[in-house]
Amino acid sequence: MKYAVQVLALILGITVLPAAIAMAQGAGAPQATAVISGMVIDAVTRQPVKGAQVRARNLSPSQSGAPRAGSATTDAEGRFSIDGLNEGRYILFASLEGYVGQRFAGAGLASRLITVGAGQHTSDLLVELTPGATISGHVKSADSKPLAGVAVELLRYFQSDAGKQLRGVNAPVFTDAAGEYHIHGVPAGNYYLRAVPPTHSGLTKVAPKTALAPTYFGNMTDVANAATVPVRPGGFFAGMDFTLAPLHAVSVKGKVLVVGKVLPSSQVQVTLISNDSATSQHEAKADAKGDFEFQGITAGDYTLVARIEPTNAKSKMLWGQRPLHVGNANLRGADLRISGGVQLNGRIRADEKASAEFTHMTADLIPQGDSAVAALMPSVDNASVRSDGTFTFNDVPEGVHLLDINPLPQGYFLKSSTSPDVLESGVTISNAQSPPTLELTLSPDAAQLNGSVLNDQMPASGASVVLIPQGARTNQLRFGKRSVTDQSGRFSMRSIVPGDYKILAFQAVERSFLSDPEFLARFEDRAESIHIREGDTLNLSLDAIPAEESIP
Repeated sequence: MKYAVQVLALILGITVLPAAIAMAQGAGAPQATAVISGMVIDAVTRQPVKGAQVRARNLSPSQSGAPRAGSATTDAEGRFSIDGLNEGRYILFASLEGYVGQRFAGAGLASRLITVGAGQHTSDLLVELTPGATISGHVKSADSKPLAGVAVELLRYFQSDAGKQLRGVNAPVFTDAAGEYHIHGVPAGNYYLRAVPPTHSGLTKVAPKTALAPTYFGNMTDVANAATVPVRPGGFFAGMDFTLAPLHAVSVKGKVLVVGKVLPSSQVQVTLISNDSATSQHEAKADAKGDFEFQGITAGDYTLVARIEPTNAKSKMLWGQRPLHVGNANLRGADLRISGGVQLNGRIRADEKASAEFTHMTADLIPQGDSAVAALMPSVDNASVRSDGTFTFNDVPEGVHLLDINPLPQGYFLKSSTSPDVLESGVTISNAQSPPTLELTLSPDAAQLNGSVLNDQMPASGASVVLIPQGARTNQLRFGKRSVTDQSGRFSMRSIVPGDYKILAFQAVERSFLSDPEFLARFEDRAESIHIREGDTLNLSLDAIPAEESIP
């Protein structure tokens, strides 16, 4: 028996030892690393770009001690080589000051994703950097004198949960003593160019009869009549001049009234905001009686906002707003009520097919309307949904708020149990009165959308697909969906709220353009309209809009 055991041990030792030696040798041997190399060129001139930074970030699960990224700088011929990379899946980035966009060979996100194996050398990658444009000009008065300190900005319409809004895409630049301005590094696209004169605070004994107003390129004071400026990659747009003419101006007087209280002795801050999304705002302070006055106001539609900031941690902001139309005569009686907000209650009920717990859900209120007004509005804490589906918001200020509840279980959606549909129109708070309890139903019948995208009859990998809500939900991005096709050109969208939509597919597109209503409107005749019902599972085949049409 003893002999048999010794023989068995000897056999096992002979059998195991070579494997152990092989493992030890394998562990000690350095792992072959991968290399990614290529060239960076200017997308306009097609010339090599020197000094560009190219980075590769590993998206694969982390290995102990393995580097997560690598980088290289292009030489005089625009070439780069990133070595020492572990096998895995990488996403590439390229950048250089003065350039505002990047595109890799094979346009689209998929071309930025590269999978490399141990010891693999991926070469001849072509990277195009898009140069930014430069816009310059002068701002002068009607008598041709240069105007200093005028803010000049580029604007574009964006879609958000607060609706379609005109917003600046750059920090304003200011004219110098010669009235000259320069805007550098502008991405290609269509923009509104606007000059905003400085506003003057304080009152004078005799109110000014004229004032300068924000003016769009082409010397229009109304965005509805203004034309966009098409900007090409790397272009130089000189001579973009403005003439700011004096307009008839009036004064606006009113009183701030605090709901349910005597006005505190501390002054109330009052702000007059143009509905034309002008960055300039007129500011005034109410006196101890709540009276205020603005001078030098030109005709137009405005939002009047008043607020009293909290004096300590236990107090809360008093706030109110109202629309205000200013004509060609002095305006009196522009009174405004402010309050500490109201309580808003809601309840979610599960329909007979739903099975879900509510306690992991959170309800949020999103201010709707002008972003400049929303920036002054008191924030509302989110509300946790209780086990019985109820939730409560406290101190909700006057205005319109969109209701958002997340996360919902996969395949579920919420619908309003009352009319009007508060999930579409929002919740309106007015006159410091709480609205009725919001009644919602949780349904498991959200729709699904699957499909494929073709480009010249071939599967389009890396294409962007966007589902755009229509009807009452137009411009509400939270009802929309986005997807990127896989290597087979397939895409999938889940948990779609039933309703009317349009769908578009782009071979390649700047991500920010997918929230630009004016950009999307260019392709409206190419969009497919679809009506989605509860529980639908639809399959679509789409043709991709070519990159040369969607990339400026």
